[in-house]
Amino acid sequence: VIWRPGAEAEAQSRLMLAHQFSWVGAPHVFYGEEWGMWGGDDPDNRKPMLWGDVDYAAEVTHPFGRPRPVDDVNALRGEGEGLARDYHAFYRKVIGLRRELEPLRRGELRYLETGDPEVLAYERAYGGDTVTVYLNSAEQSSELLGVTGEPVLLSEDATLERGRLTLGARGFAWLRR
Repeated sequence: VIWRPGAEAEAQSRLMLAHQFSWVGAPHVFYGEEWGMWGGDDPDNRKPMLWGDVDYAAEVTHPFGRPRPVDDVNALRGEGEGLARDYHAFYRKVIGLRRELEPLRRGELRYLETGDPEVLAYERAYGGDTVTVYLNSAEQSSELLGVTGEPVLLSEDATLERGRLTLGARGFAWLRR
């Protein structure tokens, strides 16, 4: 993406992070992703890291000379507010949960049937502890029944009430049992 991604791209990114940090193997974070930095094809993929004590010029050119919107990258600096700060907090949260929940680092993987082809569900179990992960890739909500567990990570529009898990578009849930 050459220009600043919108809300849909952010929702997809958070869904991907919920998957990546609950999946088998080591998660990969490319520098700047945790602050919402964007970039496209070479040479736009290797921008300098945004530091809080530097004032950056707005991005106005496309690496291939095409039209593009003007983007103020200063909002993404470490001292940034709003979206960048929230995005960084989300990274810190999933990293912290992965450290805390041993099944996410060492657990066996078992896929679960959801009845909805747009919802991927799996559990990671280790040493008597289990984390179940639900990921809704659809552009609409999904509702699953008979779901158990204590929520440890929910997307903003996800709810779990009396065994009914509702996942909004691009929603996710991590439940611990």
